[in-house]
Amino acid sequence: MVREYRCRANNAPFAPSTLQGLVVAVQDDQQANGVPFSGQEVRDRALKVLTAFPDDPEIWHLAIDMISVFGTAPGQDEMQRLELAEPYFENAIAYSLHDTSELAAAVDLKLRLLVQRWIIDSAEPVPPKAVPPEVETDLICPTIRQQRLLAEICFATQMASNGCGSWEAVTSNHLKLDEFAKAGHCVAEYSPRSLSDLGYSPVPVDLTAQN
Repeated sequence: MVREYRCRANNAPFAPSTLQGLVVAVQDDQQANGVPFSGQEVRDRALKVLTAFPDDPEIWHLAIDMISVFGTAPGQDEMQRLELAEPYFENAIAYSLHDTSELAAAVDLKLRLLVQRWIIDSAEPVPPKAVPPEVETDLICPTIRQQRLLAEICFATQMASNGCGSWEAVTSNHLKLDEFAKAGHCVAEYSPRSLSDLGYSPVPVDLTAQN
């Protein structure tokens, strides 16, 4: 199966669907043989496609999948992988013109990690002052910005799908992110700002450093 999907990826190297199929095939093959899945082959292929099509949000999102799940080097934990993926999230959002599904994807991944670390949605969430500075800077504050932007767009458009359904679930999930505002954290993300101030512009990413 891996040979088949690798052949498809070779024949259509710029098609995201062929890369996604190769991901599943390689992962299943390595798991069946007891070999940890590094993701290097599919990650490298995705970055080459991204170099060819740097303004395609779908390709940025594909690269996010590679990096947030598999990282760029062995031994990286989920926090490190999400840190590396953040500029990819920003570019996927920017190049999609703030598509709500891209915003929801960025919010959902980080919220899941926050829940896992008992920072939010817990009977006894970690108090803001006990959260490591890098978690606040790299995880919580970007999540707040993206969640606010998603909420504003969903409210303005009155959409019930395409990411806005996810936002509704998030806001009704008794999250504790507002505790960080009360404690004086993530001020720029919480302070009154216009929709344009919360928006994203493309950021430079050194793709050669990820290979």
